[in-house]
Amino acid sequence: QSAISAVLAGQSAVIHGPPGTGKSQTIANLVVSLVAAGKRVLFVAEKQAALQVVLKRLQQVGLDKIAIDLHGADVSPKRVMEQVAAALSTVRHAVPADCERMHQQYVERRNRLNRHVESLHRKRKPSGMSVYELQGTLLRLQSEVRSDSRWRGAELTKIEKADPAKVRDLLREAGGLASFFLRSDPSPWNCARLADGAAAQQAVDLVTRLSSQIWPQFMSSLVELVKVVGFRTPKILTDAQQTYSLLAAVRKTLDLYSPEIFTQNIQGMIRALAPGKTGGLRAFWTWCASGEYRRARNQALSYRAAGKARGPELFAELSAAEDQRSKWADLSSRSSSPQPLPSYPDSYGKLQLAVADLGALTSILPKKEFDSLPLNEVATYIDALAKDRLTPMRLPKLGEVEQGLDRCGAGKLVEELRRKKIVPGKWVSAFDQSWYSSCLEAAQGEDPEIAGFNGRTHDGFVQEFKDLDKERIRMAAARVRRTYAERAIAAMNEHRTEEYIIRSEAEKKRRHRPLRALFAEARHVLTAVCPCWMVSPLSVSQLLDTTRCFDFVIFDEASQVLPEDAIPAVMRGSHLVVAGDRWQLPPTTFFAAADDDELAEDESNAATEGYESLLDTTNAFMPSWYLDWHYRSRDETLISFSNHYIYKDRLVTFPGPGGSPVIQHVLVQQPGFEGQEESSSAEVNKVVDHVLEHAEKRPRESLGVIAMGIRHADRVQRAIDQALLHRPELGQFFDANAEERFFVKNLERVQGDERDAIVLTVGYGKDGSGNLPFRFGPLLSFGGQRRLNVAVTRARQRMTLVSSFSHLDMDPAKVKPGTGVELLRYYLEYAASGGRRLGDLASTDFPMNSFEAEVFDVLGSRIPLVPQLGASSYRIDLVAQHPKQRGRYVLAIECDGASYHSSPTARDRDRLRQQHLRILAGNFIVYGPRTGLCVRRKKWTARWQLMKMLSRASVIPSWLPKSPRHRPRPIRMRLPSNYRGARYVLTLLGATQSRSIRNGNL
Repeated sequence: QSAISAVLAGQSAVIHGPPGTGKSQTIANLVVSLVAAGKRVLFVAEKQAALQVVLKRLQQVGLDKIAIDLHGADVSPKRVMEQVAAALSTVRHAVPADCERMHQQYVERRNRLNRHVESLHRKRKPSGMSVYELQGTLLRLQSEVRSDSRWRGAELTKIEKADPAKVRDLLREAGGLASFFLRSDPSPWNCARLADGAAAQQAVDLVTRLSSQIWPQFMSSLVELVKVVGFRTPKILTDAQQTYSLLAAVRKTLDLYSPEIFTQNIQGMIRALAPGKTGGLRAFWTWCASGEYRRARNQALSYRAAGKARGPELFAELSAAEDQRSKWADLSSRSSSPQPLPSYPDSYGKLQLAVADLGALTSILPKKEFDSLPLNEVATYIDALAKDRLTPMRLPKLGEVEQGLDRCGAGKLVEELRRKKIVPGKWVSAFDQSWYSSCLEAAQGEDPEIAGFNGRTHDGFVQEFKDLDKERIRMAAARVRRTYAERAIAAMNEHRTEEYIIRSEAEKKRRHRPLRALFAEARHVLTAVCPCWMVSPLSVSQLLDTTRCFDFVIFDEASQVLPEDAIPAVMRGSHLVVAGDRWQLPPTTFFAAADDDELAEDESNAATEGYESLLDTTNAFMPSWYLDWHYRSRDETLISFSNHYIYKDRLVTFPGPGGSPVIQHVLVQQPGFEGQEESSSAEVNKVVDHVLEHAEKRPRESLGVIAMGIRHADRVQRAIDQALLHRPELGQFFDANAEERFFVKNLERVQGDERDAIVLTVGYGKDGSGNLPFRFGPLLSFGGQRRLNVAVTRARQRMTLVSSFSHLDMDPAKVKPGTGVELLRYYLEYAASGGRRLGDLASTDFPMNSFEAEVFDVLGSRIPLVPQLGASSYRIDLVAQHPKQRGRYVLAIECDGASYHSSPTARDRDRLRQQHLRILAGNFIVYGPRTGLCVRRKKWTARWQLMKMLSRASVIPSWLPKSPRHRPRPIRMRLPSNYRGARYVLTLLGATQSRSIRNGNL
């Protein structure tokens, strides 16, 4: 398509077309496209077979009348005018093609499918992955762990900037300290916050000091203190602090009053002093009016050692004293009054040190509430901290990791990990599941078509596109016919005289004008009625004058055309298109007679000196286009050898259905006598037997025999003719008028031919002494590799190599590198291995993507699957094998993988790819995001669908799984007529869990 577009844009080009890559079809499409654009085409080929292939392609779509075949010596004016008359009839009967509506529908469906693929496989931020990749990855992750954490908007951007890979690394590092990370470690240091090593050392020093000095001294002084005052021992630190606060308050009160104050009726004095507690005029008025107030005031002042005080001040001090006496009574284990303690200051100082160190420890262990812990547990905990000196040194790294996760925005996930206590081995998977789920949901929010995608609806669009595409191709031929007819009529209206000449010549029965003279008089109408002229290089000058009368000159099989032979055709066109393959047969120079001295003296040869053919010459200065998709071979084993050794694995090939090898080597035992070096008699007989067996058992498959040498080819042909005298029933297979008739040809004559099956017979044998003389005819000469390449690429379905020696009989020391003989040795080895010597085509180093791996896991547990089947860059995602005949592929399974979305057009993705798979394997099924099928959630449904496809391939596996559960019901079907059918029915009934088979229901 790219090459055709370039040529239509007015560019000359070289089209490289290896065997079976659709070169003839490309040329046919190019000719039709140029004619539709109003261009005149001169199509040139050395062999008529090449022109006939293109003409046949045109005939298949009803466009053969646009071309006129002028190749060969038997071209007569009468035959030419018959073709012109047929073209005039086509022009007269061409009808308009109304396809505007169909084209609009086609464009809409194509754009829809392209948008879907672009939406599904476009790399998206913030993950840098496509929706397809996200879905496949999540399918794999859901079988390992499920996470509910999700990030939105700025949170996703934060993780993207921080790099998800960094989050994974941090989680792996945290896994080394999993128990501390999850806050589940039994160490007392669990949940400690230590910023660095210095903080860890300070924490160790702190707990060591607390354990060995501060806390024991505090507890000792506390016990002694409560013993002196008769208090009950405090249970928790808060109680101890309250005790010390009470002792401090009592000490303050005793500094103001004598101890006897606590033995007096303090409550009575408080009630009497209460009216004047606010001070001011009210206190003065109360003192004047209330004798009780004056007596209570005088009594309080009598115990006050600190001198006189005002009424409100006395009220506050007495209230505090009463509160202290009440608390003292609550704490005291025996009846006693508040009293001064000389040891209080020292004991209180030890309390302050303990509280300060516990405060520092609380900043390290924020979740530890020391105030509410029993004092003995505090002591035990501090001792445990002091004994564990290693853990604090490990915690700074954990803190660094946790801070890194928080900076990256993974705080939600950390909380979930701690809440669910997920095992460390799944932390990274949990992050990936949350991360990719968040990215997928972000894509769904950005593109509603993703969330609203329905597989069945999409399949409907795909089917409509396929139907429209086929209809469009059919209509294209009608459009070309109409366009071509309109231009021909316009040319005839413009050139009336030429029209009269052409019509009169077309009506004649005899005595036609020579074509050269007719062309000179009516070239405009003649090239409008027949815009494509098919000629050989040497017939151009005989048929046409020297006028540049064609817009494009197209050469096919240009590797066989000498540069000098191409000049007459090239000079008659404005643009040049050269098609061929440099690895096909070179030009035939058998009749060249000029000696080297004569050529050396001719300076006109300087421009093409060193170039073997027109293809080599033009390839040096014209842009090139390559046809890399190989369509001919039903199994890529047939082309893999040439693809590897000749085309350096450039070609895109397609796997076959498997089963028995499509390449085999028949090694003939040769009797030891002289005269067999060029044509082995035993090999001739073996070839004849094989040909007759093929004609008898496979009469519908075309067959060709290729011999290395002419003598051997002649012997094989004579032997077959002799054998057919005794097998007249096989005459139809060998009919010379068949479309693809049987042939026996030598290497030099086989280019351009192809058959379903090919027998390649080497012919050359050993001498009387059993030695193999290295006399391999055309393989020894220049271009031997190309000759063998032509021979081994002629088969569509199977290749049989017959020889009287194997690759082991060829001494590597005698084989010159880079020659056809070396390639023959490699091919003998390749054929002897059944086409596996280049590597097992069923095994591959192509990795499965996540979605393919999930389908493989779900279906592969019961069904033998081969992933990424293929030998070239084209791979089938998954292939189901026959349960008993391993290596026979019965079903191709597509998962929307790389081969699908890398196809450049909707036609390649959704029609041609599936069409080719059906041709190869016969059955085809899709599991993927475009089907809307969640494989793991519907794995039984998926297996059942797969089984139905296998049943269509006449595969009755004993491991047929049960269908989805349903209510038992009668099953009605036709009575099977054979054992296979009966077995399938019984298997089906067992799979559907039918409890009984009733008469009349089966």
